[in-house]
Amino acid sequence: MACKRDYSKRCVILRTPIARCISAIISSSLVVWPAIAIADSGGEIIETVLGGSYVGSLGTTANHVIIDTDSTSLYADAIGGYSISGLTPGGLVRNNVLEVANGGTIKEYAFGGYAKNDSGVASSTANIVSLKNGSTVMIAAYGGKAESKEGTASTTSNRVDLASGATVKGTTTSNRVDLVTGAIVNGWVVGGESSSETGTAWSKKNLVTISGIVKGNNVKNAIYGGSSYSAEGTANSSENRVIISKSGSGDHAYGGYAGSTRGVASATSNILNVAGVVTKAYGGYTTLGLGEADKTANTINNILTISGSATDAYGGYASSRKGTATVSGNTVIIEHGGLVGLNTENNALPDSSFTIVGLNAYGGWAEGSEYNSDNYGIAIATGNQVIVKNGAKLGHDAYGGIAYSYKTTATASGNTVYLDTGINLNGSVYGGYAHGNGGAKANNNTVILGTNLKPDTLANAALFGGFAKASSADLAEISGNTLEIWAKNLNVKSINNFDNYYFILPAGTQNGDTILKIIGGTATALSPQTNFTAAVASGAEIYPGSRVTLINNENGINNSSNNLLQSGIDYDTSLKGQKGVSLDYDFIISNDANNVYATVVDINASPKTKAVMEGRLGGLGVLNLGADLATGEGMRQALGATEPGGTASGTTTVAPFAAVSAGKQRLVTGSHVNVNSISGLAGVAARKNYDTMSVTGGGFFEFGYARNKTFNSTDSGDVNGKGNAHYYGLGLLSRLNLTDTVLKNMYFEGSVRFGRIFNDWHTNDMVDRVTGKRAEFDSSNYYYGIHMGLGYVLQASDKLALDMYGKLLWSHLDGKKTKVAYDQYKFADIDSWRSRVGTRAGYTLNDKVDLYTGVAWEHEFNGDAKAKIIHSTLSYDVPSPSTRGNSAVIDFGVAFNSIKPGLTLGAEVTGYIGKRQGLSGSLQAKYEF
Repeated sequence: MACKRDYSKRCVILRTPIARCISAIISSSLVVWPAIAIADSGGEIIETVLGGSYVGSLGTTANHVIIDTDSTSLYADAIGGYSISGLTPGGLVRNNVLEVANGGTIKEYAFGGYAKNDSGVASSTANIVSLKNGSTVMIAAYGGKAESKEGTASTTSNRVDLASGATVKGTTTSNRVDLVTGAIVNGWVVGGESSSETGTAWSKKNLVTISGIVKGNNVKNAIYGGSSYSAEGTANSSENRVIISKSGSGDHAYGGYAGSTRGVASATSNILNVAGVVTKAYGGYTTLGLGEADKTANTINNILTISGSATDAYGGYASSRKGTATVSGNTVIIEHGGLVGLNTENNALPDSSFTIVGLNAYGGWAEGSEYNSDNYGIAIATGNQVIVKNGAKLGHDAYGGIAYSYKTTATASGNTVYLDTGINLNGSVYGGYAHGNGGAKANNNTVILGTNLKPDTLANAALFGGFAKASSADLAEISGNTLEIWAKNLNVKSINNFDNYYFILPAGTQNGDTILKIIGGTATALSPQTNFTAAVASGAEIYPGSRVTLINNENGINNSSNNLLQSGIDYDTSLKGQKGVSLDYDFIISNDANNVYATVVDINASPKTKAVMEGRLGGLGVLNLGADLATGEGMRQALGATEPGGTASGTTTVAPFAAVSAGKQRLVTGSHVNVNSISGLAGVAARKNYDTMSVTGGGFFEFGYARNKTFNSTDSGDVNGKGNAHYYGLGLLSRLNLTDTVLKNMYFEGSVRFGRIFNDWHTNDMVDRVTGKRAEFDSSNYYYGIHMGLGYVLQASDKLALDMYGKLLWSHLDGKKTKVAYDQYKFADIDSWRSRVGTRAGYTLNDKVDLYTGVAWEHEFNGDAKAKIIHSTLSYDVPSPSTRGNSAVIDFGVAFNSIKPGLTLGAEVTGYIGKRQGLSGSLQAKYEF
């Protein structure tokens, strides 16, 4: 049987042996059910096979074509789903499948889904081409393809799967391409492709993976994670990925590519990982052909990682003949495992202990106008970086960012080159490079020499912070570039165009060590704007009196143009260094004809460390608020709960009680600590009446929680910190009221509290320059508290009573050794001794309402938070904040009696002025059974 439609299965079945089967097509106005086409056991098909097609504006969905077994040959196209429209909105092609297996061959094109539109949207989504077990596509395989002349074209989540032995002789285009061992592509591999003439072309989140070890090239031409082109509209390739693992390619590789003739091109957040062999590798690439001055090519935040081999490596590349070309935030990472740019037989991956970039590595390259052209494009390279580490080999130069414009301006700023760990470098290093005949700027770029560099790794390397070239010297600007050095005993050929030198003195640094030695045979010129800064790593053994040589050049330090280092004259200038987050090193910089020295003069705790102790005071603050609750409203609630038992001698009353308070308070410490807290307690009280007195006692459980913010201002900058504190514990309270003596209405009271407090704190304004760790601590400690008081209640009238009192309160917070970042601190005990003298008036407005107000003066005698920083056998005192001083306390309250029989409700607000500032409030409820 030649061709058969099996409508019960909604499919096309192509059985063989078949001499020829012509136009095996399922076609309807809308295919919305699964349609399956199958060809097996050999044979030939001379026209197109479609799982589903539609001419109009709706689309095709969920069709399936299977070409299977041995020698089945298709001399035309195979399409899982196809839609063509001249209308808006156009067709949607999705969830279609084309499967070729077991030696099946397609002599032309294979499409999982194909959407085409003249003026509307063309969208190809989640389609699949699966090639298995020796199957072949001669020209091109598209998991999904979309074309629109005037509208938007998008390809999303399509894929092509090429299993072992599958072959594509032309172009492979999909939203996912997987090439495994034995797969060969004689053309291009494209993860996702979209095109439009005047509309928008998007290629997003496409994936190409190439794996398997082969001798020679898997892919004969270029590899694209995503590719988009719009002649006069917008082309965008974003979030595409290419992963090349242990395979070869004879051409370029692009994470994302976007091009336009007169529109806008953008390549953003694409990723290219090369563990195999390529020629040129680009994380992202954009180009504008004939765009006007207001058009842009933007290549932003792309990442290229090479652990294999490439001739040249670009994190991002952008070119614009007349508009602006911008590369920004792109990264090249070159590390162990591959080869870039050296000749190897048939591009096979060499057996090498180095990742090798044969020529150059560019974090970003922006090209505004070509050499000797009449175009006027602007070039900007900013915030790009090259990272070379872990056994990588770079055959020539490294550029953090390069900007080139033959006619107009070029700017390279904020770019970085980072070199570390076992690398091999034979060329020059440029933080930023700008060549613009209309003006060139290379500003604020950085070269970083990492901790693990060996002494002679950079012996042949010339280091440039920035390089600028223009049509005249006055149009070239080089300034603000920085050299960071994280190792010692390093040899380099030369250092050039650096204004800032940042020395991180590594672990093991001792008196007499040399950090950087210039061995290129020429004198070193330091700029008049030279600025030295330093940090000291943990494990560096330098102390007051230790001297370190920062720069040595036996051919001389050329100071003729330097207003700081004058030839033959020592000068003294102070240099602040930092160790960890806590210690400040005071250096004196001096020089002779061949050396620049740094001598340690003094070591002290940084003024910023006061902020650490303010974090501790946040814990003390919530404990003192808990003490106020226990000795104030807690005591009153215990007395009130036992009052209904009466005053008859010999009677005993037992009752539960509770109190809760919340508020905001600022502790003024020279700077301040803000404490937002809630505290509570609950317990049982008992009252015993005697002839001349009554005694009330109780036990309670207490808890509290606070969110703290600290602020500290120093000459070296402000410190804003945050933390939390919570505590729980047990307490006892008691009160003796005299009822029938000459001291009637006098009382004595006291309480004891003990428990555990958990306190954490952190800030982003104190950071270890070596490790990047912020200042923070997390500790737990025991606390204790005692209070004693006496008072007298004057019954001024039937309605007015005055309670005049004095109290002494002690709160104690245990000290402890703890780490702040990596620095060892020894927190001392904190003791708060407070006296409070005041009067509280109670007025009975009527039998339903009682009013209260009070005023008190409080004095803190101590409240100092002290600590030492332990460094080797030495220790350094931390600046101590303190809550010592005076405060005024004012409170107002109201109680509503017998709202219902036995129920009393109350509320109170307390304000603080002085060393303690803020408000707190409490609610009371009492029910008498």
